[in-house]
Amino acid sequence: MGGAGQRVSLVGSAGLLLALLLVLLASPPAGAEGGAFRDDFSSYAAGEWPEGATRGGWRVVYNGYGEVGVNRWGRHYQRPAAATAAAETHASLVVSRRKFSGVDLTLRQKTVRHLRRGSAPNPWEVAWVLWGYRSDTRFYYFILKPNGIELGKAHPGYPGAQRFLYTASSPRLSVGEWNRIRVRQVGRTIDVWVDGVRVVKRFVDTPGPAGDRPYLRGKVGMYTEDARTLFDGVRVRSAPVG
Repeated sequence: MGGAGQRVSLVGSAGLLLALLLVLLASPPAGAEGGAFRDDFSSYAAGEWPEGATRGGWRVVYNGYGEVGVNRWGRHYQRPAAATAAAETHASLVVSRRKFSGVDLTLRQKTVRHLRRGSAPNPWEVAWVLWGYRSDTRFYYFILKPNGIELGKAHPGYPGAQRFLYTASSPRLSVGEWNRIRVRQVGRTIDVWVDGVRVVKRFVDTPGPAGDRPYLRGKVGMYTEDARTLFDGVRVRSAPVG
């Protein structure tokens, strides 16, 4: 009886080890390039993600002296500290652990409310989408703002480490409403959709005055500046570099 029981236990353990091995073989390392990555945040326990922590396929770069994490409804939230002076700002950033060559990224985002106190909020103090992220001064971004849209590029060769690539006065953000953002970059060509409508059409990133080249490989990110935001339904895969 004891021997039989022990044999069953060993067989069960062997099966568990085999299952874990298959999962590890099927999943590329977090820092590697690979297939599609999806996350709706429903599998995480509700609570805060500390600055510098890794959770699933994500890493918290900074929390802006506030808080980021997953709420009880299974959505990723960001809430940096509230700025109390016009020259003060606080931001939070969470990036993927995986890198992508080119990108086809879709997610839902909501700017719940502005957090700035004592002065009017700036139009860029909302949820941002990042991709091609290499460092805090090298990445692409897209912002849906109350006064229009902005496609840009972080690069240390420009004032404020920021180069504006494309802007338009519509569509416009309505604070408190969900929007679905899709970004596709193939080589140096970028397209962006908002709620199914293409708003950036085949923008080609050519070198600017600083001689910056396109970012063909990097991480994706969710960024917030002086606002409370939510993110959900992330779908991302590499796109051909071309």
